[in-house]
Amino acid sequence: MALHDPDPARALRILTRTLCSYHLRDRGFTRAYVAATVSRRGLTHERREAERVIGVLLARAQPAGPIRADLTVVDFRLLIAAHHGVIAAAGPNAAVASHRYLTLMFRSFQA
Repeated sequence: MALHDPDPARALRILTRTLCSYHLRDRGFTRAYVAATVSRRGLTHERREAERVIGVLLARAQPAGPIRADLTVVDFRLLIAAHHGVIAAAGPNAAVASHRYLTLMFRSFQA
């Protein structure tokens, strides 16, 4: 679905927000996904597919100009790992903190 969006920068934002919304709903998923993302082991299919899609969207968005040329899939791994910390620290305000964190990250990714 994200690969069919004519605006790859928007597709990256939507994909990232969707993944992070799963983190808000299922903290067990968050722990498993972050562990797999950081260690590069476990959830192999899911992790590889997400990283493949992110890589394709980055390759499309960067030449068009809205996304920094030095942004990589590794940066998205870090974003996901840090998001885990944000929602853990925010407690009952996790949804608000998640939205703010992602908004700040997306701004930093702009060219």
